[in-house]
Amino acid sequence: MPPLEDEEEPKWIMFNDFLVRPVKEEEVFSFPDTWKVPAVIVLERVDKTKLLDFSRLPKELDHEVLFKDHNMSWHRRASDITYKLLTPEELPRPGTLVSIDAEFVALQQEELEFRSDGTKKIIKPTLMSLARVSVLRGPEPPQLEAVPFIDDYIFTTETVADYLTEFSGIKAGDLDPNHSVHTLVPLKTAYKKLRLCE
Repeated sequence: MPPLEDEEEPKWIMFNDFLVRPVKEEEVFSFPDTWKVPAVIVLERVDKTKLLDFSRLPKELDHEVLFKDHNMSWHRRASDITYKLLTPEELPRPGTLVSIDAEFVALQQEELEFRSDGTKKIIKPTLMSLARVSVLRGPEPPQLEAVPFIDDYIFTTETVADYLTEFSGIKAGDLDPNHSVHTLVPLKTAYKKLRLCE
């Protein structure tokens, strides 16, 4: 979380697998609960442009991930595949309408402390993980309207405390490459696909 010194007051940026947002300095140096642990500190050299050649680095994201069928499940059922991959001509652009649905599982249940006055305090928040994500085409092209181009289950090595099947439809084995009959991808692949859809 490097400070940005161009403005009067130093600013900090918080980033993780889910979001990037500015935060106040008090939040940066405050660790009130055991679940808030710093994981990465990024430092940037002021003379980096003199030392490093950035001209060979890619200037935009690689869209190929949206055009290929990624799967790590050993027993995927071809008859259950409902999505149709995008073509380069269909690549989402600003203003492209799509529909996104996500399902989650709980890796850790919420732990509460109930006080004698009837109030409660969260000791540990529920820890959720993305388990399935679907993205459907909008009205263009008309012949493919509402046809999904992503319908991925997300592989996890974490122990799932609750599949939330009643809400998510996810069952034990759906996120395991040795048992799943669905298209299964790593979390990073799912994030990259979603990043390219905005």
